[in-house]
Amino acid sequence: MNNEKILDAKNVGVQFLIGDEYLTAIEDVSLTVHKNEVVALVGESGSGKSTFATALMGLHNPHQSKVTGSAVADGTELIGLSEKNYEKIRGKKIGMVFQDPLASLNPLMRINDQIKEAMSVHDVIPANEQDARVIQLLTEVGINNPERIAKLYPHELSGGMRQRVVIALAIANEPDLIIADEPTTALDVTIQAQILDLIKDIQRKKEAGVILITHDLGVVAETADTVAVMYGGQIVELAPVVELFNNPKHPYTRSLLRANPSLDTDSDELYVIKGKIPSLKDMDRNRDLFIDRVDWMDTEKYSKTKPELHEVAPNHFVRGESWKDFYFPEDQDNSNESENV
Repeated sequence: MNNEKILDAKNVGVQFLIGDEYLTAIEDVSLTVHKNEVVALVGESGSGKSTFATALMGLHNPHQSKVTGSAVADGTELIGLSEKNYEKIRGKKIGMVFQDPLASLNPLMRINDQIKEAMSVHDVIPANEQDARVIQLLTEVGINNPERIAKLYPHELSGGMRQRVVIALAIANEPDLIIADEPTTALDVTIQAQILDLIKDIQRKKEAGVILITHDLGVVAETADTVAVMYGGQIVELAPVVELFNNPKHPYTRSLLRANPSLDTDSDELYVIKGKIPSLKDMDRNRDLFIDRVDWMDTEKYSKTKPELHEVAPNHFVRGESWKDFYFPEDQDNSNESENV
């Protein structure tokens, strides 16, 4: 990993206008991505991962939302940037792979024309070289017979093929930062592995920074260098991947890991995190947001002060103090039993 910063985001917040009031979707999100680094954003649906990504891309309607904080990419402050200036950034400095490749592609344009359009906007590739560049890109993303595929429409391709095309679009202008938002959601397991290997391979070759948004902890373990765990629009834990898996601190992180299916477990039952993420209207951001889902802990104790992110080990950050008292009841019971033997 290189020490050069591709993205330096500090205290990013997003509010959405719902009814007649603005409600906070994410707050105080700080994240740094270095050259040649993969940072994974992990959490349940509704935890704010995609909202953070689209805020970086300037994709929120300014009449229906407020984006605050700072996010510097390639020396440019993204927060508050005009749409005209954002058009110079999207696709050139930052490329994004969206969740739904079919919705991301224009159904009325052939693949060749869509990729060429992405290049033409930024004038990175001369017009007389763009056809050859399209074939090169399709080859890079592992598409066989790229000349034939380039002439097809999106609906004529399989899901895995469309995802490869979307990745080709994202890297067409060789951006410094690639944001991959659940890039394997609708794909079967074998294709998922191929797509992830592809993203990792491209990242290594181009030494790009990558933000990988996923809920799959297996993917995180295999792919990421750094992991940010999000809950309720906040980063609740941030650490190098090995440190996070070996020494998880926050109750939410530990619960996610416990709920992840494993061949090593002796139990026939999968651990389930009780409850759900509260709605934006019901979130009290002056207290621990997750603790209400841990019914054996003293919620009153963690309702008095707003939990802040602090460093508990080198490069390992955790929000609040609830992790110090967190345990799984069955583990506690087993511990007591062993002490009585």
